[in-house]
Amino acid sequence: MRQEKLDIVYTWVDDSLPGFQEERRRLARNRHDFNANRARDNFDLLKYSLRSIERFAPWRGTIHIVTCRPQVPRWLNLAHPDIRLVHHDEIIPADRLPTFNSFVIESYLHCIPTVSPRFVAFCDDMLLLRSSDRRDFETETGRLVYHFSGTLPSARRRISDRISPWNAALINAARMLDREFGPGAHPLLAHHPRIVDRDEMEAVVARWPAEFEHMRRTRFRAHDTVVPYHLMAAFLVHAGRAVAAERTRTRQCMHYVGLENIGLWNRWLLYRAERARPVFLALNDNFGAHPRPAAEAPVRRFLERVFPKPSAFER
Repeated sequence: MRQEKLDIVYTWVDDSLPGFQEERRRLARNRHDFNANRARDNFDLLKYSLRSIERFAPWRGTIHIVTCRPQVPRWLNLAHPDIRLVHHDEIIPADRLPTFNSFVIESYLHCIPTVSPRFVAFCDDMLLLRSSDRRDFETETGRLVYHFSGTLPSARRRISDRISPWNAALINAARMLDREFGPGAHPLLAHHPRIVDRDEMEAVVARWPAEFEHMRRTRFRAHDTVVPYHLMAAFLVHAGRAVAAERTRTRQCMHYVGLENIGLWNRWLLYRAERARPVFLALNDNFGAHPRPAAEAPVRRFLERVFPKPSAFER
C-alpha cells in the first residue's frame, strides 16, 4: 500500500452569498436549474466535515476546497498550512464559467495543479463518525477500491422530462458503458467519499472526448450529460483497474441519510445512523424549497453533539 498522504478535495457553494442567486436566475432555463437542495448551506456541513476529518482521517494530506469566485466559507482559517482554497476559474476554462453544474466541476477536480496523484473527493455533506484508513480506498497492493450501492439504471430506459437530470445522466453513463463492455448491469457508486487517480481520470476523459466536451459546456445539469465519477468508477472496475469493495464492508462503513422536511423523521434517521456507527455518513438535503425550522433543528443538535469541538481549520 502506498505511503504518501492522500489529499482531500471538497466541492462547496453557498447560495446565500451575494450574487449567486442573481446569476443563477439570469442563466437558468427550467425548473431543475432552481433546485435549492444543491447549493444550500443551511447547516455549515463543511465545517463539521472538517472537524470529523481532523479527528478520524490520519491519512489525509492537503485539503482543497473548490468553490466559485469570490466565495469563501466565513469561518474558514485560510492561514492553516493544510488548507487550499481553489476557485473555479483556476481549473475551469473561462468560456465554461460560471457553471452551476456539479458534473462539470467534478470533471475538473483532478486538474488542480497542487493536488496529490491520488486524492479523495468529498461532497460537503459527507462526514466521518469513526476512524478511517487507506483500506477504505486502496487495496494492500495499491489498487483503487470503490464502494457501490446497487446498479445504474438500465441503458434501455427512456429519458424524458419527467425524470431528473441526475437520473438521466446515470442512464447516459449506463449507455456509454454498454457500448464499451456490452449490455449488462453496471455498478452504481455509493454517495460517499471516493478515491480519484489523476491519470485514470484523464484516461476516462480521453476515452469519451465528445461526451465530456459537451457536458463541460452545460451550465446546469442536463438530460444529455453524464455523472463523471459514476462513469469512472464503473469503467475502472469493468476494466480490471479497480476493485469493488465487498458488500458487507460497504454496509458496515457507509451510511446514507436523506433528510426530509419532517423533524421527527430526521431525529429517527440520525438516531439510526449513530447507532450503526459507520465510518462515513452522508447527510443529503431533501428539504425542498422551504426547509422547516422544526425539521432542521434535530440536524443542528446532532452535529453539535457529535462534533462539538472546533477544528484548527476554523478561525
